Amino acid sequence: MQRRVAARLETGIRSSTVRRALAAIVFKHREAEIEQPSLSDARAVVAGALRKRKEKSLRRDVLLPDDLRKVCHRLVKRRGASGSRLPATAPS
Repeated sequence: MQRRVAARLETGIRSSTVRRALAAIVFKHREAEIEQPSLSDARAVVAGALRKRKEKSLRRDVLLPDDLRKVCHRLVKRRGASGSRLPATAPS
């Protein structure tokens, strides 16, 4: 498994993408109720890539309820009285 992980990382994809793939493998094995592969070596490869590349997290801020209300309010303003969708920009 660690060879596959290393090969994927060499293609330039982010470590977080590989971690999500590893989590998906674990999930599918649990779902199918079959023995899970040992991922400790693969996770060590990912951790090493993180250190070597000095990747920073690209996490975004969470969407808070007030932010969601603003988004919903803007969407409602874009709709006409009948509730049908209007174009995002007015025709010229």
